[in-house]
Amino acid sequence: MIRNLLTKAEMRVLNGILAGATNEQIAEVMRRSLQTIKNQVVSIFNKYDVNSRSELIIATLKEDMIRWDHSRHEWFKEQNSTKESTRS
Repeated sequence: MIRNLLTKAEMRVLNGILAGATNEQIAEVMRRSLQTIKNQVVSIFNKYDVNSRSELIIATLKEDMIRWDHSRHEWFKEQNSTKESTRS
Protein backbone atom coordinates (compact mmCIF):
# COMPACT_ATOMS: atom_id res chain seq x y z
CA MET A 1 0.00 0.00 0.00
CA ILE A 2 1.19 3.46 -0.85
CA ARG A 3 0.22 4.88 2.52
CA ASN A 4 2.98 2.74 4.05
CA LEU A 5 5.47 4.85 2.08
CA LEU A 6 4.26 8.12 3.62
CA THR A 7 6.09 9.79 6.47
CA LYS A 8 4.16 10.60 9.66
CA ALA A 9 3.98 14.23 8.61
CA GLU A 10 2.71 13.28 5.14
CA MET A 11 0.04 11.09 6.78
CA ARG A 12 -1.13 14.07 8.84
CA VAL A 13 -1.23 16.22 5.70
CA LEU A 14 -3.09 13.50 3.81
CA ASN A 15 -5.64 13.20 6.61
CA GLY A 16 -6.13 16.96 6.45
CA ILE A 17 -6.67 16.81 2.70
CA LEU A 18 -9.16 13.96 3.11
CA ALA A 19 -10.98 16.01 5.74
CA GLY A 20 -11.32 18.88 3.25
CA ALA A 21 -8.76 21.23 4.79
CA THR A 22 -6.86 23.70 2.67
CA ASN A 23 -3.07 23.87 2.66
CA GLU A 24 -3.32 27.00 4.77
CA GLN A 25 -5.50 25.28 7.36
CA ILE A 26 -3.19 22.27 7.48
CA ALA A 27 -0.17 24.55 7.93
CA GLU A 28 -1.85 26.37 10.78
CA VAL A 29 -2.92 23.21 12.58
CA MET A 30 0.43 21.48 12.10
CA ARG A 31 2.38 24.66 12.92
CA ARG A 32 4.41 24.40 9.73
CA SER A 33 5.08 26.88 6.97
CA LEU A 34 2.75 26.92 4.01
CA GLN A 35 5.68 26.03 1.76
CA THR A 36 6.47 22.96 3.86
CA ILE A 37 2.87 21.77 3.51
CA LYS A 38 2.92 22.43 -0.23
CA ASN A 39 6.12 20.40 -0.52
CA GLN A 40 4.52 17.54 1.40
CA VAL A 41 1.42 17.68 -0.80
CA VAL A 42 3.61 17.41 -3.91
CA SER A 43 5.42 14.46 -2.33
CA ILE A 44 2.10 12.75 -1.58
CA PHE A 45 0.87 13.39 -5.13
CA ASN A 46 4.10 11.90 -6.51
CA LYS A 47 3.86 8.81 -4.33
CA TYR A 48 0.25 8.25 -5.39
CA ASP A 49 1.02 9.25 -9.00
CA VAL A 50 -1.83 11.77 -9.08
CA ASN A 51 -2.15 15.38 -10.17
CA SER A 52 -5.04 16.68 -8.04
CA ARG A 53 -6.78 16.31 -4.72
CA SER A 54 -9.72 14.65 -6.47
CA GLU A 55 -7.43 12.01 -7.96
CA LEU A 56 -5.82 11.56 -4.55
CA ILE A 57 -9.19 10.95 -2.91
CA ILE A 58 -10.04 8.34 -5.55
CA ALA A 59 -6.67 6.66 -5.03
CA THR A 60 -7.18 6.52 -1.26
CA LEU A 61 -10.69 5.14 -1.75
CA LYS A 62 -9.14 2.38 -3.81
CA GLU A 63 -6.80 1.68 -0.89
CA ASP A 64 -9.83 1.66 1.41
CA MET A 65 -8.19 4.37 3.46
CA ILE A 66 -11.09 6.78 3.93
CA ARG A 67 -13.43 6.07 6.81
CA TRP A 68 -16.85 7.39 5.88
CA ASP A 69 -17.54 8.52 9.45
CA HIS A 70 -14.39 10.69 9.42
CA SER A 71 -15.52 14.31 9.37
CA ARG A 72 -13.66 17.54 8.91
CA HIS A 73 -14.60 18.57 12.43
CA GLU A 74 -13.09 15.42 13.91
CA TRP A 75 -9.81 15.95 12.03
CA PHE A 76 -9.48 19.50 13.32
CA LYS A 77 -10.46 18.40 16.82
CA GLU A 78 -7.83 15.64 16.75
CA GLN A 79 -5.13 17.95 15.41
CA ASN A 80 -5.93 20.66 17.93
CA SER A 81 -5.74 18.22 20.84
CA THR A 82 -2.36 17.02 19.53
CA LYS A 83 -1.19 20.62 19.26
CA GLU A 84 -2.34 21.38 22.82
CA SER A 85 -0.60 18.31 24.26
CA THR A 86 2.70 19.34 22.67
CA ARG A 87 2.49 22.75 24.33
CA SER A 88 2.47 21.20 27.82
